[in-house]
Amino acid sequence: MAEALRGKFQEIKQTNLWLEERVAERTRELLQSKQQLQKMTDAIPGAVYQSSRDRDGNYSVLFMSQGAYDIYELTVEDIGVDVYQIINLTLPEDSADLLQSIENSASNLSPWIYEYRIQTPSGKVKWLSGRSQPILQEDGCIIWNGIITDITNIKNTEQALQKSEERWQLAIEATIHTISFILF
Repeated sequence: MAEALRGKFQEIKQTNLWLEERVAERTRELLQSKQQLQKMTDAIPGAVYQSSRDRDGNYSVLFMSQGAYDIYELTVEDIGVDVYQIINLTLPEDSADLLQSIENSASNLSPWIYEYRIQTPSGKVKWLSGRSQPILQEDGCIIWNGIITDITNIKNTEQALQKSEERWQLAIEATIHTISFILF
């Protein structure tokens, strides 16, 4: 009987060692996969993210690439602690519409596509473009996978083109008026 118990104990001990090795191996694989994902998303311009809204309406960031610092001037760790830090950077005149666009995406489970402005901690005003896809989870939580990009240069170019167009329009109108004055 004692011999049978020792045999079972050895068998359990070997199984335990095998399981520990397997857990360590899977942990290494998971860490390697996480590092690979981080490297890939860090190479993408902008901030790749995964955010969630729980059933009570509370938002959190589950993942954020390092590109977030270039956009928000906040570390990924800071954003992870309090997602409202980035929401609070939104310019007051854009804030209500931004929050409404997120709520619409959540209500309809429709893609979130939105352009808005923020003011960074250093005082820079930036135009951002956000795109994400919401996914309803079994527990009622909604998860968005998306990207935020800085489109400030595009908006500045659009604004410069619009001003140039207005100047040309004025010049054309003045020329037509002058020609009409001379001819008539």
